Amino acid sequence: MGFSSPLLCSNCLSNLDILTEPLVDTELHKSVSNLIRSGFGRSSIPSQKFEQINAFVTESSETLEHYHKAITEIEGRLLAMKTAHDDLQRRFDDARSLISSPIRNLPSEALNEIFAWICQRGNSSHSLSLRERGSISCPTLELSWVCSWWRTSIQSSPELWSSIEVASRRFQFNPSSFELFLKYISYSGNHPLDFCYDLDTDYRFNSRRVAERALDVLLDNSTRWRRAALIVPKHGSNDWFLHAASRLASNVARNPERAHIGSFPILEYLEIPRHLPWASGLISFFQTLTVCPRLQIYHGTVFSWSGSSIDISHLRELSVTFLFGESIPGLIRRIPTLQCLFIEYVKLNLDLEDPIAFDEAPSHIDPREISHSSLKKIQIPNTHFSPQSWNSLRLPDLKHLQIDFSRQSIDAPFFSMLEDSKCQLETLRVRMSSTPLKAALGHFLTLHPTLLYLSVDFSSAEVLRAFLGYFKLENLAPNLRALEVGCKYRPDEIKDASLCPSICEVVMDRCTIHTEGDPAELYGLQALTVVLNHQNSYLIVDHFIHTNLAHLEAAGFQVEMRKVTV
Repeated sequence: MGFSSPLLCSNCLSNLDILTEPLVDTELHKSVSNLIRSGFGRSSIPSQKFEQINAFVTESSETLEHYHKAITEIEGRLLAMKTAHDDLQRRFDDARSLISSPIRNLPSEALNEIFAWICQRGNSSHSLSLRERGSISCPTLELSWVCSWWRTSIQSSPELWSSIEVASRRFQFNPSSFELFLKYISYSGNHPLDFCYDLDTDYRFNSRRVAERALDVLLDNSTRWRRAALIVPKHGSNDWFLHAASRLASNVARNPERAHIGSFPILEYLEIPRHLPWASGLISFFQTLTVCPRLQIYHGTVFSWSGSSIDISHLRELSVTFLFGESIPGLIRRIPTLQCLFIEYVKLNLDLEDPIAFDEAPSHIDPREISHSSLKKIQIPNTHFSPQSWNSLRLPDLKHLQIDFSRQSIDAPFFSMLEDSKCQLETLRVRMSSTPLKAALGHFLTLHPTLLYLSVDFSSAEVLRAFLGYFKLENLAPNLRALEVGCKYRPDEIKDASLCPSICEVVMDRCTIHTEGDPAELYGLQALTVVLNHQNSYLIVDHFIHTNLAHLEAAGFQVEMRKVTV
């Protein structure tokens, strides 16, 4: 179809020209307008003028009919042309998209990377989020609605469906969400599962059966667990773990080939609540973790060394509330791969101060031989164990230490072990309860000039004030970049503002502004955090600190004030 020549012939154009330029007697129209404005009636119009007006009306009526007919015909043809144009435009856009769209030229691997990136955006990093409240987030499913090509690609990519966040109470408020959960499990195929399951054990809810079905579905797919977070309330947790252990044992009994690979052959991360009691249910569940060759991270309530307990052969990070029956040095020696250790409480064997005594040490460990650990971070309640426990250990890679700097821990060989390890600490978090201990802490800081971040939490403003004076006088931690100080103010200490100048003096003594460049640069200390427990003390200290350090803040120094509830 060509459009090189005009659509209309010369005769048609001539007719259109006549219609677009109608002959109008301007003088007659002017006289009619004047007569209308003057208010004259028909009887007052001269007969000759009346005949002219009457002739104009008769002729114009016929002309208007021609106009109406022509406009109707042209509008019909124009509408047909517009419809044809829109249809052609749609076909044109589809064809051009098919051959030139950048996203259609991407290989399937790159497209899946884009899909994966989209699924990890938003309020949840999971491809399915069924939280107790709020809207359902299912980006993978929504992407599959775009077109059949995307649907085929997404449904054949199980990794896009295998990250799930579920709160069992959601099934109470939205029963249809259970079918959505099953859809994701189905499309995830045999791909490793990453999930967080928030279980409600309140039997008053009708959703209990659905919640248990969802749990059983996850347990039946335990061989696919890669990262698992089980949020279980304290009430009813024992029954839940007993049920889980029984279900897993039944699965192994039905599938004998699972006996040698265990229930969790690819599990890398396991998290359970830190407040759960060490009861029969949790113990039974731990029995299912005896074959867990890939477990690298465990966060939970209790860790108890036992030959029939959790597999720790590849553990890199251990974070628990209680450590039972094992000293911290003994645990570190048993797990050479450990890099991060966080323990709040330790309960040793009642008969042995250190369960890894010479006569009970595993055959592959010689307690007299120096053991070098790859530990990088450690948070422990105290260091009060037998001297031999620490003397035979070295932590050359240690960068982060958090400890309660109590009186009973000062004389422990732990600090000598750190000095012998020649580690270069970068972060130190300390709790201290007594003013006389400031010299011991100062000596420890002297041995570690590489510190970049120091956090000290004191039992009172008096202890903190004494430490700050000593800290400034001895010029400890010369390379410090961030300082956090906290203390428990008593109401009668609020009016004593001497602590605020002490804090500001330490900061100004360690922070220098260089104005030669543009903008000005800060050297030395870069940030200060003050943590207080009392509302009134917070207001006083907040005003004083920001007022006196305003010139440093203008140059980029970071000041943060935090309140904690005691």
